[in-house]
Amino acid sequence: LTIQVETKSPQLSQQIAKRLVQLLNDFLLTKSQTKGSVKASFSEKRLQEGRAELDRAEETFRKFLTINRNYAVSPDPEVRLKGLRLENELKLQTQLVTSLALSREDALLQEKNDMPILNILDEGNLPMNKSRPKRATNALLMGVLAFLGTLGWMRRHELKALLVKSLGD
Repeated sequence: LTIQVETKSPQLSQQIAKRLVQLLNDFLLTKSQTKGSVKASFSEKRLQEGRAELDRAEETFRKFLTINRNYAVSPDPEVRLKGLRLENELKLQTQLVTSLALSREDALLQEKNDMPILNILDEGNLPMNKSRPKRATNALLMGVLAFLGTLGWMRRHELKALLVKSLGD
């Protein structure tokens, strides 16, 4: 992307170019939404949900343990089965939260990598030479116009003399 600004004032052109670059950079940083940022926000939301589910599973298992301290050696098979199910649910929720946390970190890294970057190669310095029109071109054009004007002026007197001569005959 090339930004060029031409005005009568070089300082004004420089200020306009710098402001345009600044506005473009601000736009890219604030308004651009990448796949990484969408994935990161989704992962963050899902991680919060997973932590809430883990908290519920822990609370359910804690309540079960307060009532049935040694459920693994209980003579009642239903108590053992319920204890194993709650323990497995707790392990599953723990693994899920761990996986979601890793996924969120990956999405955050991807978000940083997807961020559009504006590399400024030239900051819009004041020009050393005028851009247009060049002085030599103007001088040459004025010289040609002066020559044609002089030639026309001289021919005007010759045509007038010819016309007078032909009318006189």
